[in-house]
Amino acid sequence: MLLVIVAFAGLGSVGTQILVGGYCATQPQSPSATALSWSLGVGRIGAICGPIIGGAVASLAFGWQMNFYMSAIFAVVGAVVPRKVHSLALIHRC
Repeated sequence: MLLVIVAFAGLGSVGTQILVGGYCATQPQSPSATALSWSLGVGRIGAICGPIIGGAVASLAFGWQMNFYMSAIFAVVGAVVPRKVHSLALIHRC
């Protein structure tokens, strides 16, 4: 069951990266390329740092609860930041 849940989480993270690229394409052309490159760059940084942070937390032997909380914190940040960027873009567009 755990492997199935982890597989869905992996599919969701790859799908999210693709959706962010699609969202960037709907913006006006000049900021679109910048937004796409930033989103891909940050995604790659996360792909590198994520396992490192996960391994560090696991090596501290705090238990599965701490791993869950760390994942939940990053998920909340990942949900809030794009929303904030979108609202700031609307403010600056006016």
